[in-house]
Amino acid sequence: MASILILPLLAGGCGNRRPITDVSIANYNGAAGYALIYRIHDEQLTILVESDWENPRPPPREVARVGLTPEQQVALAACLNKIPLDRLDNEYVDLTGSDGVQLWFAFSRGEKVVKRVHVGNLFQNDLGRLTNLVNQFLPAKSTECRIRYFSYPRSTTGIFSGGDTRAGASGAKPDAKPWMIPDP
Repeated sequence: MASILILPLLAGGCGNRRPITDVSIANYNGAAGYALIYRIHDEQLTILVESDWENPRPPPREVARVGLTPEQQVALAACLNKIPLDRLDNEYVDLTGSDGVQLWFAFSRGEKVVKRVHVGNLFQNDLGRLTNLVNQFLPAKSTECRIRYFSYPRSTTGIFSGGDTRAGASGAKPDAKPWMIPDP
């Protein structure tokens, strides 16, 4: 049963901080009317689907459950250990786009959520590494359940060249890049 202890012992950084024990990533697809919610707790990844259009809104429905191997737990703990929660902004949003990628991340220690981050059309490297790792936990046939969050280079000309990505206005950082804006 040593694998039960791997994630709590390794995740959470140095010092006397308690480890991150739970991660939740909500991937909203407003045009399709649903969200996929990825919850990592204990030794498993659970994927839920939540309807955006039904009224009253039904509770999220479980669509997949994947057990994490001891190696995956170690990889997750190492990834979480590298995320500087105290330096992450609460949001990374490109104010020039009103649609596109909408992700919400929640990091918990025990029952307490210690950090929430909203991403709207910008890429943040640490969160990108986490989503790539979560995607690796999914079976190869589960392409429809993958989190689509990756970086494109910023266009240097044209309508998408700048936008309001000031840190104070949108939480953008130098490593943040616009979502799905190819160079012309």
